[in-house]
Amino acid sequence: MKKRVISIMITTTLLINAFFSFGFTSDSNGYNAAPVIKQNIGSDGSTVSFVSLPAAAVSDNTYALKGESVFPDYYSSKDLGYTSGVDNQGSSDVCWAFTHNELLEINLAKKYGVKYDFSEQAMKFETSNITNSLYGYMRNPNSSGNELFSTAYLARAGSVMEQDEPFSINEQRSVDPDDLKRYGRLVSVPMFEFGVNSQNTYNSNAVNTIKSLVTEYGAVGTSLFYDQSMAYQPVNKTNYYYDGIENSPNHAVTIIGWDDNYSASNFTHIPDGDGAFIVKNSWGLYHDNNTSDYVYVSYYDKHITNQIYATDYEMENSLYDNIYQYDYMGWTQSLASTTNDSIFCVTRFVADRPDETVSAVATYITQPGITVKVHINTTGDFTDKNSYITIHQQYFDTVGYYVMPVTPTKLSGNEYYIAIEMSSDSGQVQFAIQSDLRRIIDNSVCIPNTCYIGTSLSELATLESVCYILNSQTVIEDSKIYNPMLCVKAFTKSSGSSEYENIGNFTDVQSTRWYAQAVDYAVGANLFSGVTDTAFEPATEMTRAMFVQVLANLTNVDLSNYTSRNFQDVEPDRWFAKAVDWAVSCGIVNGMTPTTFEPHLSVSRQQMCVMILRYAQYLGFNFEQADNSFVFADDSNIQSYAREAIYTCYKYGIIDGMTETTFEPRSGSTRAQVANLFKNFCQKYIY
Repeated sequence: MKKRVISIMITTTLLINAFFSFGFTSDSNGYNAAPVIKQNIGSDGSTVSFVSLPAAAVSDNTYALKGESVFPDYYSSKDLGYTSGVDNQGSSDVCWAFTHNELLEINLAKKYGVKYDFSEQAMKFETSNITNSLYGYMRNPNSSGNELFSTAYLARAGSVMEQDEPFSINEQRSVDPDDLKRYGRLVSVPMFEFGVNSQNTYNSNAVNTIKSLVTEYGAVGTSLFYDQSMAYQPVNKTNYYYDGIENSPNHAVTIIGWDDNYSASNFTHIPDGDGAFIVKNSWGLYHDNNTSDYVYVSYYDKHITNQIYATDYEMENSLYDNIYQYDYMGWTQSLASTTNDSIFCVTRFVADRPDETVSAVATYITQPGITVKVHINTTGDFTDKNSYITIHQQYFDTVGYYVMPVTPTKLSGNEYYIAIEMSSDSGQVQFAIQSDLRRIIDNSVCIPNTCYIGTSLSELATLESVCYILNSQTVIEDSKIYNPMLCVKAFTKSSGSSEYENIGNFTDVQSTRWYAQAVDYAVGANLFSGVTDTAFEPATEMTRAMFVQVLANLTNVDLSNYTSRNFQDVEPDRWFAKAVDWAVSCGIVNGMTPTTFEPHLSVSRQQMCVMILRYAQYLGFNFEQADNSFVFADDSNIQSYAREAIYTCYKYGIIDGMTETTFEPRSGSTRAQVANLFKNFCQKYIY
């Protein structure tokens, strides 16, 4: 990602500083080449120099260290077990997708001990205009990109599991994206730019920022210039240092740790001091010694500290049910005021239902030192400042994408307005828009009378009315719109007439019972149905057939191609036969004997734990093995095949003991208990 700012006059009081994160082009080696710096002119014909968001602010973009700022000499997320196997991008140029997914996976493993595997294939296809005509960038599926592309993709609806769309270098998509399940939600993507290390010196600010980010988030994304013959250590190729003067970054990698004592003498071109970052690559088992592709990159490398970013990701989502957005392609440009006044960015949204509750708002912060106030108007004229109420205030010292939980505000109708008020420490205020001005995207659509800007809530103009377009170095026409939309998302919780929306018809599920929320969730997610239209039968025991059917429902798998296995007790025309075949073929469950499945046998608590962890592996993620510090009093009743699964499920809050000291592994489970298990599992780990 390269940030460049072009100045364009749009009104007498506003100046557009057009910020672009150019899509990388491919160089002769097939990796990501950096964009070329150019010069543009203002609308009055005067030459405008490039600045960088602005240059002084970015160079001072110091990370606010949390807690102790003295770091150990050595740290490795790999040693701590947060990383998984090294991926291989093959001949593609999608290293940026592997890097950003690695940040998600390490962040989740660090926070929760759960290892996910997200799909680079889905990311590369959904960020290409060839395979995603609505929300793709002007890039081939296997070509280069950057963290703004991946951030916009993740912010739209979450990610896809590798299991659902495995990586290959194919450029034709073989799955229907509408059939893919989306997982997780983006919380924040803090971004930093320290500039090219032109003197190959030690930048303590940049190094300490990276250390702090790795400590907090688990990993950091960055780019370097790859030249094997020039910079790799020639024997085992496990370290790298580029000190050239001509080349720009062309390959994205993941920083997962550091070693202050890594000797400078290890490098082919010896830097001025010791110390190196531990970097995870995406070239598989690449090195000559067949070790995993982890590389030491010198602190003094020209590009490793230039532009970096981290990611906070969640699988559990109790924050929102719905996303309202127009900025599907994210931050492609910035606008900036020429005054010291606050800027108000107002976006009109229309909810699906009039009784939803606004619970969060998201935007991009385009410069450090920004105070954001979020206001909402649910009833009055959007130009009437008295109709707005303030629902959030937050200070940001770091550029990036952020989701801000707000004071929950229930709508009084479908239409509502979100106003983002921004003020800057430096005076000038910049804010993010989506636009196709520089042909990064070719499919941006401006919805008239939706986005407004102004210096107050009572003096607003439509965004499209103040935007001009540049072609080469000449303004074509003042009135031409280049499809601008504000980068603002609104998140809502669905609201019903009662606390639980899906149990109202069940006469045997009272809202005061401990399992009401679990049953409501399971029915609402289409995992369960009632035994009849009016009875859920929460106390009825769950059978093995029912359990695998719920797993199939959760997966939304097409069972039409499955037929009954050779189990004598599973007739091909039974309602559960195809689900049994699917679960057995995927390794989620086995028969009770080679010839019997016993579908009507109550599923035991230990069987459920084994199946739920095998199901997680089927989806492409794994839980760290539980320690042995706690043992149930009835541990001797746990069969050996289920012991690890039971303690792992217990450790990760998927299932509780029957009492504080006992598990009762061979007992059956009621439909209410199973509903609670699936609620815990889904909400925590596969939202």
